[in-house]
This record gives sequence, structure tokens and C-alpha cells, in this order.
Amino acid sequence: MMGSATNDIAALLPELAESAQAVQPMPSVMIDANAARFRTFDAIGQFLLKAAQQVPLTLVFDNLHWADSLSLSLLEFITQELTRGRLLLAGTFRDGEVQKNAALLSMLGGMSRDADVERVHLTGLSQDAIGKLAEFMCGAALPDSVINTICQRTDGNPLFVTELIRVLLDESPGNTITAVLSKIPAGVRETIARRLTRLSVRCNTLLGIAAVYGRQFTAQELAAAAEESVPEVLIGLEPAMQAGIVDSSDEVAGHYQFTHALIRETILEELPTLERLRIHARAADALVSVHAARLEPVLDRIALHYYAASALGSPDNAVSFALRAADNAVRLGAHEDALPHYDRAIETLERRSLILDERLARARILKGSALRQLGQIQRSVDVLLEAVKYVHTLGGVELLVDALMSLTITTRYIAQQHLIPMLNHALNLLPPAESGARAKALATRAFAHRISTDSAGLGEAVEEALRMAGRCADTPTRCACYHMGMMALRGDPATLSRRLQFGAEHIAVAHAASSADLLAEAYYWQALNYLEYGRLDELEELLERYGSLGVARYGVHQYLSGGYRITLALLRGEWRDLEALIERQLEIGTRTRRGDADGVYGAQMFALNRDLGRLHSLKQQVEQVAVAQGRVWQPGMMLLYTEIGMFDEARRLFLELAEQEFAGLRRDDMYVTCLVFCAETCCALRDTVRAKELYELLSA
Repeated sequence: MMGSATNDIAALLPELAESAQAVQPMPSVMIDANAARFRTFDAIGQFLLKAAQQVPLTLVFDNLHWADSLSLSLLEFITQELTRGRLLLAGTFRDGEVQKNAALLSMLGGMSRDADVERVHLTGLSQDAIGKLAEFMCGAALPDSVINTICQRTDGNPLFVTELIRVLLDESPGNTITAVLSKIPAGVRETIARRLTRLSVRCNTLLGIAAVYGRQFTAQELAAAAEESVPEVLIGLEPAMQAGIVDSSDEVAGHYQFTHALIRETILEELPTLERLRIHARAADALVSVHAARLEPVLDRIALHYYAASALGSPDNAVSFALRAADNAVRLGAHEDALPHYDRAIETLERRSLILDERLARARILKGSALRQLGQIQRSVDVLLEAVKYVHTLGGVELLVDALMSLTITTRYIAQQHLIPMLNHALNLLPPAESGARAKALATRAFAHRISTDSAGLGEAVEEALRMAGRCADTPTRCACYHMGMMALRGDPATLSRRLQFGAEHIAVAHAASSADLLAEAYYWQALNYLEYGRLDELEELLERYGSLGVARYGVHQYLSGGYRITLALLRGEWRDLEALIERQLEIGTRTRRGDADGVYGAQMFALNRDLGRLHSLKQQVEQVAVAQGRVWQPGMMLLYTEIGMFDEARRLFLELAEQEFAGLRRDDMYVTCLVFCAETCCALRDTVRAKELYELLSA
């Protein structure tokens, strides 16, 4: 097949000459090297063309970034023969290695102008592809959570994916894989280590600092932690970028990231423990310095680095920034993000078990509040009771008042007479002189008394707390007292005028403090009062001011102000696009008020569908819910039953409440609403006996 080309090809493959008994030419210094190279290349090309006439050929050249210049020249020569035969050439190389190989760079530049050459950029395996590969290797499909973690850790790199799955198979008991182990596969570690050993010591040092920062970092942050200038760091990092270890961001100048999560993990694990902890401390200090003008966006990162460095014996920064990061998360309505920071602050302080620290009590109180916002009531109560117990040991009566105030709010849907002795105890421990702490304790005790039938006494208790707070308390304390007082009086229509007055005072106090958070809270309570009174024009004006606050554009106040706008639209019959707005409101509520988001969504959709005459279409879903749930919100469910014609079911729930003379309705923010729902159901059922009872309750 080779014919006269045998001697030329034999220069590369001597065994061909032996098998074909070719004549070896005598070496001569007079031979033109370029001419000889052309003859060899041409001979190989002719051989491949002849072979391709027999059967189509595909040749694969792997790792071209390691090829010498002569081999690359041969490949470029052969590509010119592609149009003359049934020949397909495929070559692979790493993008990050191209700059190191001038011959490869030249070849790619020359081939880019050839219409028969196509360059394909390969990305990592998709999550779906990883799932299929894992199923093939394991003999069974793996959970989506496992596949997702594999994808995140490997970025779809086929070698990394394969090695990680093998480790899972080897180390999972009974071949049941439910989670991805943190261990880096040996094959992956060795592959990464080989690439790192080609880099200088200085470059690896910078990579170690970058790995402590995380998957992503900035040149300025790296320079600050390395105590070098940004240009010096960029020069030192250049070999890692050329090797494809690190990539620069196409979106933000000066931002970088490790090309694979496992590369970063490998570098991090190779750092000695003491050195890693010291780098964490330097990284935290660097972040504080670099972002001094605006720390909020990086508080999470700072807190994590100081927490890791606290093992060196300096916990103060760890606690301080954990609490700051948690507070920032709460302001954004991200209470689930605040919890880990509270936990780290508590853990750091508990390591100093022989030292009583007010910060530990404060962290537990704040954690209990965050849990309440997430709807995790029992966990919140447990944490707050633990805080109360610790405060008793600590002897901090003002902290005791704060813990009891938070506990009272958390348990507001149940009778709270058992909290009154503790509040009285706190009042006895406080100095007799007027103080902010005493005002908060009085306001909290008034709230705990809210189910009392002595409405006049309740109103006086609230006013006493507010008067004292006005005389001696700071602004946050005064606002907290207004908050407690407003909750204590809600549910009693007779107090509405007084609540409107308190609401105006609350807004004035918060406004004078120039605190957007306090002002948003004041607007929320006054909006409730306007809504209950039916002063819709004033409500709309207030909502404009509420919505103009920065804090009302995200987090919990975005949810609360949005809820008022939906209610206002329902009252005015402005139904266009309202369903989409309610759906969007549920998304926000799921993040910020998980405890009541579903219930509010249900009430809003009920009201909208009722107005549009679409409730009958929900009958099947309602019946399924009724079967699935053992305990439901009776007033809402029985009204829904009434609206869709399920009168027997409505009557059953109505009579359950009526038999107790409606005493089972909680005296909370929804009390009047529940009475109205009962009254509407009563009218639909034509129950004249209970109508009188409900009329008296509504008139009280």
C-alpha cells in the first residue's frame, strides 16, 4: 500500500522498513532537511489517502498541547489532504495550555482559515449526562441531590466525575449511595497535583491564599492578604492562568475563580492546618480593609473567615462579625441565612464555658426571633427558654426582659398567663426608677394580658408603658413598646381610635430617628389600623411612603407592603394581573415569612376567586384538602365550603365553634376577621339563634 513512500515513512517507523525490506538511504550532510521533511509528510499523506480509499478513517490526536513542533507541522500538512479522501482528523488540547506551546498556537492560527476545519469548545458533562454515566457505572440511578453535588464539585470534568463516582462505589455501604463524600478521589488528586508541581513556589503560595478565600476571589483581596501590590499578584498568578488552574471573569474586571471546585479543594487540603487558619485571619482582615467603605455585601465572608480563625484563640472578631452578618441577613428578610451565623457566634462563645458573656444571651434571643420568623415556633420557644435560663445565671435583668418579650411574641397565639409571673419577677428585679427596660417589661406584660376581659385596664397598662418609654427610653425601645402595645390592643374594635393615635406617634418617633427599619415597622402597624377603619385613601398615601423606603424594596417589608397593596386592589375590584401579583407575593413570603405565607396566599386567592365567581372550580381541590388535613383553619374553611355549596361540611365546622359560644376563636389579629367569616356562614346557613350571639360579639 505504501509503495515508494516506504523509505520516507520508515524514517519515522523503522519497523516498516524491516517488514518491507526497504533500502535504507545513506545519510548525507548534503540532504536538504526541508525537502526531506516534505517527502516524509507527503509520503504519510499519500499513505493515509490510499488507506482511506479502502475504508473511511478517523484519526484522533489527544493532548496536542504536549506535542512537539514537528508533529504539529505534520498534522497541519495532513489537514490539507482532507478534501481529497475519506479522512477525519480529531485533535484535543487544553485551552489553558495553548499559550505555552508556540507551535500549537501557530498551527491553530493557520488552520482557522481553512473551511474544512471546525473548532469545537468542549464544556463539562451536563447534569443529565452525569446522571446517565453514574447509572451506567453504579447499575442504578442515583438521587438527584447526589448528581447535583457531583456536578457542582467537578464542573462536569469527565475524569473528575468518573473518579468521584468510583470513590462513591468503593466507600458506600451496601452500594447504597445517598450522599457525596467529601474525600477527593486519589486519581483526581494526583492529576491536579501534577499540574500544580509545574508552577513556581510563589504561584502555589498565592493559590493557597486564593483557595482559602473560596472558589472565587478578586485580585485586590488576594493582594491585601498576601501583603503585595495588585500588579505583583497578577504577575505571580499568570502561570496558573496559563495552566488553566484559574480563570478571569468575563463579567467583572479583577475577579477570578478556580476552573474546577476540586482544584480548589485539593489545594486547600494540602495546606497545613496552622497555615490555613492564619490565612483565614489574614483573609478576614483583608476583606475588612478592601471593603471598608461598604462591608454589608461581604459580611458573610468576613464572618466565616474570622470564625475559622477563632481556633487560634481570638474569638472576639468571630462573634462580632457573626452577629453583624446575621443582623444584615435579618434586615434582608433572609432569616434562614442568619441562623448559621447565630449558631457560630453561640458555638464560639460556648467554647469559653467558664466565662459568662452577655453576647451569648443576646445571640440566643436573636436566634429565637429568627426561628419565629421562619415559622419554627417550637424551636424558637426552646432557644428562648434556654436564653431565659442563661440570663438568670448571668444576672442580666435587662436581657431577661428582652428574652421574655421575644418569647411572648413567639407564643402570641396561645394563652400566656404563665409568662406573667416571670414578667412580674423581672419588674421586681429592675431598679424602681423609670427605665427603658421597665417600659418594655410593662408593655410585654400588657400584651400577655390581652385576653383579659378588662379592656379598660389593658388600655391603661399600654398607655403606662408608652408614657414611661416616652420619658426615658431610647428610640428603638420606644418603638418596641409601640409594637407590643399595638398587638395588645388589636382584635378589639373599641380600641381602634386609640391605635390610630398610637400609630401616628409611632411614625413620628421612628421618623425622628432617621431609621428606615423602625419607620417601616411603624408604617406597617398604622397601615393595619387604616385598613381596619376603612380609610383607604390614607392607606394608599401611607403605602406610597412605605414603598419609598429602601428597606421596603426587599425582605420582609417588601412582603408586608405588597400584601397591603393586594388587599387594596381586592377592595377596589382592581383584578387585572392580580393573580400574578399574588403568586409573586407567595414567592417573596416563602423567603421572608415562611410561617404564614401559605395561609396569606390562600386567603388572597380565595378572595380573588370569590370576587370573580370562580370558587366552584376549586371544589375538588377543597375536598382533597379537607380529607388530607386533620386540622384546618375553621372559619376560612367553613366559609369556603359555604361559597361552593358544601353546606353539610360548613355546618359541621360552624357548629363545632358555636357549641363553645365561639370562645375557641383566638383573640389575635385575625379575631375580627374570624367573627366576620362566622357571621357570613351563619347567614348562609340561616341559623338565627347563633346570629344573635355573633352580632353581640361583633358589637362588643
